[in-house]
Amino acid sequence: MKPFAILTGPTGSGKSQIALEFAASKGSIEIVNADSIAWVRGFDIGSAKPSPEEQALVPHHLIDVFEPEARYTARDFVEAADRAIQDIFNRGHRPLLVGGSGFYLKAWLYGMWDAPDTQPELREELSKLSSEELYERLKSVDPDHAAKLHSNDTYRIIRALEIWTVSGQKPSVLEQQKKNTQTYRYPVELLVIDRDRDILNARLRARAQAMLEKGWIEEVRTLRSKNPHAPALASVGYAQICNWLDGISPEGRKLRPGQEGLLDEIELATRQLVKSQRTWFRGQTQAHFYTLEPERETLWNHLNSIYDCATLDPR
Repeated sequence: MKPFAILTGPTGSGKSQIALEFAASKGSIEIVNADSIAWVRGFDIGSAKPSPEEQALVPHHLIDVFEPEARYTARDFVEAADRAIQDIFNRGHRPLLVGGSGFYLKAWLYGMWDAPDTQPELREELSKLSSEELYERLKSVDPDHAAKLHSNDTYRIIRALEIWTVSGQKPSVLEQQKKNTQTYRYPVELLVIDRDRDILNARLRARAQAMLEKGWIEEVRTLRSKNPHAPALASVGYAQICNWLDGISPEGRKLRPGQEGLLDEIELATRQLVKSQRTWFRGQTQAHFYTLEPERETLWNHLNSIYDCATLDPR
């Protein structure tokens, strides 16, 4: 199997645009989406899902593959991504994985570790707790794993607590054991892009503003009316809009009036997400890191070396 790449980085760093431009320049590369919210139908604006025109320019896989109220897992992603990659190779093309969901990328890179089956009764009990209570409980039993998750990511937090309760083992320990005993499952290179902190923060606010102007609030209203139990409504941005629509103010902070206050909350939550993403990236010892814009050309050349050569570049 010929080598290929994962292009990842914090939310708003520009990885999707770079991937689109690079894949389009080659003509035989297809993009496999690794951003979890873009997998879900109807979550279009807040996920920065590629437009129909972009999907027509370069084939995309794993876009709109789950119904809004579906409960998908890391295993679902691994199996779906494996099928897409094999399909791409079978047609003589090469895949390029693109996305910032480290939780899923890790499962795909190293394979799934054994974990107990879901426990409906325990899950129902945990679901009665607030996101803050769940996160604090996870921090008390497995702070290392909690540091990798956003405090609003109730689905993964509940799953981690479920694993701890049933098996008595910390998810972070189980994951590390898997990582220590396995190398990458494919001949793949992990490329991480980032930007100067102030530049990225400015991009995040401008991005959120553009999404709100595009109709993000109305998208959330529609999703809540049709799919009120959709797990992705708890994701960054969507959760803040839900709270704003319900008149729920954050504890300890006073919102500015109107959409400016909402924009502030989305920006804050996104910065927190970026922090957790960067924590995961720093732990990837085999990754290659690039800062944009200064190292764009170097990144591009590295992508060329992967897709123009039959073997991996030795390190």
